[in-house]
Amino acid sequence: MHTTILHLSDIHFKVAHSKLTDVLAQKIARSVLSTITSYSKLITVVSGDIAFSGAKEEYDVFKDFYDKMTTLINNSAKCTSFEFVAVPGNHDCDFSDKDQNVIREALLTSFASGNKKIQIANSISKVQKNFFDFLKEMTSLDMAPDNRFFYIIEKHNIKFLCYNTAWCSKLHEQQGQLYFPIFHDLNLTSEDLVVGIHHHPLNWLTAEDAASLKLELDKHCNFVLTGHEHQTDFYERNRDGERTVHFEAGAILEYRPQSIFNVITIDTENRKYKYVNFLSKKEGNFSEINKQTNFLDLPDSKISKKLSLRNDFSSKLLELDSIILPDKSLAFDSLYIYPNLEIIELDKKDGQNEIVKGEEIGEFIRKHRKVAIHGASNSGKTSLSRKLFRDLYGLGYAPILLALSDVKRTKIRDFEKLITSIIPQEYHDIDLNKYMQIDIDKRCIIVDDFDIAEENEELFFEIEKYVNPNFNIIIYISSTDALENVIESMGSNYLNGVVRCEIKGLNPSARSKLMENYLLQTSADRSKNRLFYDRLTQAENTVNTALKTKLISPFPIYVLGIIRHFGDNPNNDSIGSNNFVYDLLVKYSLAKISPNDADVSTIETYLANLAFHKYKTNDKILDYDLLFDFTKNHLLDYYISHISARSLIEKLLEAGIIKDLNGIYNFKHRHLYYYFVALYLKNNMSEAQTQIYIKKLIENLDKSDNVNIMMFLVFLTKDFTIVEDIMSYLEKMISNFKEKNIEDCNTHLIKLSERIPDIIYDDKPVENNREHILSQITEDDEDYNDDKNLENLEVRDKYLKQVVLSLRIMDMLGQIVKNHIGSWEGAKKSLILETCYRTSLKVTGALLNVLEYILEEITTKSVEDFKNNEKIKDINLISVGKRNELLNKTRGAIVSLMEYVCLGLIDKTAKSIGSNRLMPIYSKLNLDTTKLNIKLLNLYVRMNYNDRFPEADVRDIYDQYKNNIFSSRLIQRLVIMHFTFYPALPALKNRMLDALDIQVNRKNLYLQSLKRHEN
Repeated sequence: MHTTILHLSDIHFKVAHSKLTDVLAQKIARSVLSTITSYSKLITVVSGDIAFSGAKEEYDVFKDFYDKMTTLINNSAKCTSFEFVAVPGNHDCDFSDKDQNVIREALLTSFASGNKKIQIANSISKVQKNFFDFLKEMTSLDMAPDNRFFYIIEKHNIKFLCYNTAWCSKLHEQQGQLYFPIFHDLNLTSEDLVVGIHHHPLNWLTAEDAASLKLELDKHCNFVLTGHEHQTDFYERNRDGERTVHFEAGAILEYRPQSIFNVITIDTENRKYKYVNFLSKKEGNFSEINKQTNFLDLPDSKISKKLSLRNDFSSKLLELDSIILPDKSLAFDSLYIYPNLEIIELDKKDGQNEIVKGEEIGEFIRKHRKVAIHGASNSGKTSLSRKLFRDLYGLGYAPILLALSDVKRTKIRDFEKLITSIIPQEYHDIDLNKYMQIDIDKRCIIVDDFDIAEENEELFFEIEKYVNPNFNIIIYISSTDALENVIESMGSNYLNGVVRCEIKGLNPSARSKLMENYLLQTSADRSKNRLFYDRLTQAENTVNTALKTKLISPFPIYVLGIIRHFGDNPNNDSIGSNNFVYDLLVKYSLAKISPNDADVSTIETYLANLAFHKYKTNDKILDYDLLFDFTKNHLLDYYISHISARSLIEKLLEAGIIKDLNGIYNFKHRHLYYYFVALYLKNNMSEAQTQIYIKKLIENLDKSDNVNIMMFLVFLTKDFTIVEDIMSYLEKMISNFKEKNIEDCNTHLIKLSERIPDIIYDDKPVENNREHILSQITEDDEDYNDDKNLENLEVRDKYLKQVVLSLRIMDMLGQIVKNHIGSWEGAKKSLILETCYRTSLKVTGALLNVLEYILEEITTKSVEDFKNNEKIKDINLISVGKRNELLNKTRGAIVSLMEYVCLGLIDKTAKSIGSNRLMPIYSKLNLDTTKLNIKLLNLYVRMNYNDRFPEADVRDIYDQYKNNIFSSRLIQRLVIMHFTFYPALPALKNRMLDALDIQVNRKNLYLQSLKRHEN
């Protein structure tokens, strides 16, 4: 015998619809009966919005409809029983009492601010009283208010997990703002089939609650039924090898333009199922629009396979362990990105260790089974341990997470006893004896903070002795220095057979994905719109610049700190400021030492003096004796007696501000060094010697250390005279560069005899384009050293060095102006932007002039070589036609290089100075806007940073330069570059491509669409 589930949703019955119940009952009964081929049990499931406004009378209309429908089906003698299951939707809330609505709004505000008591939630959910009275009539289920957020209805060996996501709904609710705190303690054991039901898709919940509910659904449910968005869908989620089948139902009432519902037939005996989606236009019967005629395999029962996690421990696994992200509503699973690991092979002769990509870590660990992972401070070790636990658990393993930092040192001595106490803290109803009955292939342990045991070597032997025979997968996680010390003290045979890896951080693609995840979780509409890509691009540029100058490491804490600034503060005066992140990190580090403001100020002054001491002595190496003497003298000079030099050094080491590397002391992170040098200069600005140092900094901006110090100095002081000195230095540098009008480059294209190929736009989704570009960035690109490159240029070509240095300073000025959008008046910001524009024009001219010179030299020299080389003439190795073809290709290659130089500099300048909040200033700059160079730069800035695409201006400029092949191609390519990385409405895109005579390759887009359809 089969079980048939009739899945309805979003009916929205009004009292006036009572006249529709006959017809609707007949149509649905006829559709259901068409799917029943043998005797069946019918369960009607409504995933919310039975009523239109939660009124009692509207539920009476539904009862009338339901009675008529089940009577018609029963008359067929095909169904042996009828059952009913439902959850409330937002339309099942009765908001008719305006006074109560005011009180409810206040309670919602209190709940959202952290007062998450069950009593408050019960008061908020009173608007659903009529629904639960109706449910009691239909099912005899009488629930106390505490149980209305989650309840279980069991019918025919199927357990329906009913999640009330609408308890805090509003009249005009928005995505990402509904709360679903899991008050219940779910502990299922061996059900044959589990169906989850909730009204709102997960994107309507807060990120944290969505992640918790998603985890629970994936963990327990074979089927999930939802509604709300009035669109039908069917898909499978395969999480770690286990399937969950999702059905979304559309609105049902026939007065709507179209009505959709689902019928699912389950053969429980043979563990098979099939389904049909029914659709009806305004007139006529329901018709099958999507039908699975053959039975599919039922998702396996999940409950009996896995141990059940305790809710408090499960919540702990979802915590984001970072001061940078105080917002606890963010979803760990949706945010986390695995870092790359480097396998440490001590006997590797070529020094090139293998890199394990983040997405391959799970497979790597399951293959090698015994792995020791170490990483620097702030590299994300704790988050990594939690993510590994969750993923192993999702795959059906029984992991144990042992964080030694949470355990008293005395307890570590008896390791078995420690494990005995840990297991009940993580799992329901299981002790060590039951755990050891699990197949050893499924047992695994993650020992976080492994270096804690460093204080007692016996503990290391105790841990290794216990875990090796009892666990299949063993993961040790520790700090880098500590693991090295362990190996050194215990001998090379310790941890024999364990693969050692170091956390290398996030590669470009992973960094971008992390930032993308954050923005999606924190944006109001959670869509990848123009503003989304604007913030993402700005954040990527800031992160990449900071990484290139070695200001930060590619660890999530730094990346998230920067993206938080772009995501949370779209209107902040310092949007674009990476200094914000470092300032936050500095204050966090100091707060570890003392919460007392006076002590923090004392330590800041000391660190500023220490940093400047290192700077003026060319980053002098400090051993402990030198550091101790410096600290002792500083405390004496400042009459500080309440703290000793030794104690201060210990506190700074413990707080992670300085580090001890084999007896050499330095700032633990480079940004701390830059920050405190700048702080010293700020504190001593009035001294003549300080002004000399600042001048030297400006004159030596070819060193990235000086650039970073200068950035912090401007950030801390907001002193515009420093910026004026930087601009004067830059203007002097570029004064020797000769400008060149872009349109004049057209003469080189005219000389080419071959037909110039048309520009073709490859119409692919923005996400695909970004992923492709990021995947092209290699490890070598990441390790590119600007300072070393400039040193090489100084030897080879001082002129080219000035070009590169000019662009570096332009980048710095662009960052400075974006850091101080609200701090300086418009005239000052205009001066900076004008300097950046002039720099771009001068550098463009300098490079184009060099390329023109090379082009003429190659052409002239090649012709002379062919004429004078008698050997070539005599043996006719190259015909005259071939010579001309070779010369033509050489010219074409250099002209193409000129084109890409122009595009690259326009793009670089736009990224340096572009900001939506600077848009009112660009049009007021004192620039010669008759020059195409200026026009194109202005146009590209407006394309990428204005709220609206400048369609009319693009058309005007293209029409003006349409007959200039070089210029028109630049305009075409700039538009293509924009559409490649920023989403646009198809209508706008098509208009612009047609207006600019750009051919379109839509083949890839069609193939991707076809592939999605097939999947």
